[in-house]
Amino acid sequence: MKKMLSLMYLLSFFLMSCETQNYQNGEDRSSRGQVVNDLLYRIENSFEKKYKINAIATNISMPGGVVKLLGLDFQMLGPLSKEEIRKILITLSEEFLVFVNSDEAIKPYLKNYPFRIENIGITLFFIDSQRMDLDDPYIGIAEISRGFLEYKILITIDDIPSFKSTSKESYEEALEALNRKEI
Repeated sequence: MKKMLSLMYLLSFFLMSCETQNYQNGEDRSSRGQVVNDLLYRIENSFEKKYKINAIATNISMPGGVVKLLGLDFQMLGPLSKEEIRKILITLSEEFLVFVNSDEAIKPYLKNYPFRIENIGITLFFIDSQRMDLDDPYIGIAEISRGFLEYKILITIDDIPSFKSTSKESYEEALEALNRKEI
């Protein structure tokens, strides 16, 4: 018991020393986190109003206080075709990047500036008019993550949802397909 208390005392002293060192180095994690949260909140609000979608989650990868990835998840009324979803994901991701790269407060915390398509993630969860998840034959989940768009068709067997099929394309392939459609 005495050894356990000594070990706990040493461990807490070590952790307090680390926190003191971080604080003395001018690192304020709470303000860093607040900058990120404020930015994501502004993006969410803009997208919700402009595109009539509902934000349901945020995704942040910020090891050691360095922002490597930012993402948002939304619920959206469907069904929509793959082409419509592609256009929405590309539009949202480009606007997302404009928000991030034009925000002066977040620039010092970004792993790389300008932030690129590989650094963001947007997931759309499609629901019907009764707010039920969309199943086969419709796309139920679509996302852009790390520079790839992915479309997932869901099935539910015995009340357990699973993926029936997925298809994936790079951001560049999606842009090319979108540009072909617009010509």
